[in-house]
Amino acid sequence: MTLSFEKSPLASDRDAVFLYTASFLLSFGAGHWWVALPFIINHFQGTDTQVGLSLAANMGMYAVGVVVGTPLMIQFNLKRILQISTIGMACSTLLIFFIVFLTCRGYDLPYPNWLLIIGSALFGMSQAGFWPPLMGWLSIHCRNAQLNRRLSLFSISWSVASFLYPYSAGLLVEQSFIAPILVAVVGLILCCLAVSIPVKPQATEDPSGLESQMSRKDHPLQSCFCWMSRIALFASFLSFGISRTQFPIFFKVELHNSESIYGVFLMINSIAMFINYYGVGRTRAWHYRFSFLLVAQFCVLIFHLAVLYCTDLYPYYFVSILMGLGTAFCYSSHLYYGSASGSRRYAVMAIHEFTLASGYVIGSLIGGALSDSFDRLAPYHFGAGVITGSIMVQILIYIVFRSRQYFQS
Repeated sequence: MTLSFEKSPLASDRDAVFLYTASFLLSFGAGHWWVALPFIINHFQGTDTQVGLSLAANMGMYAVGVVVGTPLMIQFNLKRILQISTIGMACSTLLIFFIVFLTCRGYDLPYPNWLLIIGSALFGMSQAGFWPPLMGWLSIHCRNAQLNRRLSLFSISWSVASFLYPYSAGLLVEQSFIAPILVAVVGLILCCLAVSIPVKPQATEDPSGLESQMSRKDHPLQSCFCWMSRIALFASFLSFGISRTQFPIFFKVELHNSESIYGVFLMINSIAMFINYYGVGRTRAWHYRFSFLLVAQFCVLIFHLAVLYCTDLYPYYFVSILMGLGTAFCYSSHLYYGSASGSRRYAVMAIHEFTLASGYVIGSLIGGALSDSFDRLAPYHFGAGVITGSIMVQILIYIVFRSRQYFQS
């Protein structure tokens, strides 16, 4: 189904600002309970597998929701979908709040950790109605420099929140398990208000297929870089899943650091991601240059090697920068290469979100299982192996594509 609009999907730059604001508020609000949840489950005597499952359930249901829901959602009012999605996420966060509140107050809830996992899964299901429609709305009818700028501003909007919330979330969870979840509820309510302000897009069928014709002028290496960046996105977010679920516990229990210091680590990581999103939006020099993608993945690999061989705190701050730059570049690369080739931008965004969510889920689940079955270093051996394999597969794909071009020319 190819879509066009009676007028621009964004009636004005003012409307775009409110959608960027909504992405900021969701990232800021949800980020608080994401940081807090591994520590909460660990405090409730949960296993490392349950810690991994708590966020894997979120991203897993998100991935399922994206695949199942996006083909249906694009037929309806995008504004209404975004409103329903944010209300659903707010309700899911309230459920998490009451589970934590009652358990902390001494109420003997049955299996509180599993109830938290269910709440996390419900959040992920609701979230499926937010990111793909929002990104599709922002990027449709955009090409080349305009597309690069629009996607960069979107990434900047949520990444700004991602370096603001880690320290505050870590500090809050040291004082109270309830406080960071309350902040999340408030952020999601404001997010709902933000998506309610823009004028809804008027979607109609596109009988002329103009959008499709516009999108067929592809770079000769478009398909090659789309597949390579997809593999890089999966592998980097598998590592990201390990770093967000298993590393907080490793950081506290094995390295003997506090939640707020972990928040500093995460904040540095997020600032590095923000710098990347700002940088890639300012230049096209990285487009279709394989060396950039390779360096980004080596940065992610260094994170795993540091955990395996480093016990001092301060090197982790430097490693956090590399991890942030590498992961964000893989994210930006697939977002651009996928969008640059697709006329059906909603489907492209769904593939993007499904790929990163799948990597996150596998990293979280397998990381937690390896940690419980062997030791807390095992997830990082696994992550290092995946990143190394990812790099080798991409080199092979690149060689094959360039060889075909050489023999066809």
